[in-house]
This record gives sequence, structure tokens and C-alpha cells, in this order.
Amino acid sequence: MSITKYKTTENSSSIQEVDVIRETASFVYLPRFGGGERREAKQSSWDYYHDSWEEAHAYLMKLAESHVKAARRELELANGRLGNIKGMKPPEDAK
Repeated sequence: MSITKYKTTENSSSIQEVDVIRETASFVYLPRFGGGERREAKQSSWDYYHDSWEEAHAYLMKLAESHVKAARRELELANGRLGNIKGMKPPEDAK
């Protein structure tokens, strides 16, 4: 009997349905090619395993929203730097 999980990856906009053999609080166990099983962390710096598609989708939405927020902050800083540079005047002794 397998358990269905939904895997998201940090820099991806996809949700992958995955059948796992078993799970613990921290790990999922996937079938290994050629027999046996391999263990993966449910939450790593790269991949997350979710219990439902909706949970995986909500996670990706939150992640994407935080990326947009960070990009907006960076754009504001860049525009501020640009404004400072545009407002620069040469020193009076510059030739």
C-alpha cells in the first residue's frame, strides 16, 4: 500500500504527485529502482512533501508572493539609487 504525497521544489512552479512506501514525522520512503527503498526528508532546503495538492499549492503561492515582495523591495532600492545618481552634480573644481 502506498501513500500519495505532493512534492514541490524550491525553484519550480510545479506540483508532482508522488507515491511513497511509508513515512515518519520527518521522512518519506520512496521505492528505489531495482528494489528496496530510499529515504528523503519531508522538508529540505530544496524539496517539500505535502499531504494534499491544496497544501502544496498554498505553499507555492506563499513562496511566489514572497519572491514578488522581495523583487519589489529590490526595485524600490534600485530606483532610489538611480534617483541619487541622477541628482548628482559635478564638484565645482571638476574640469
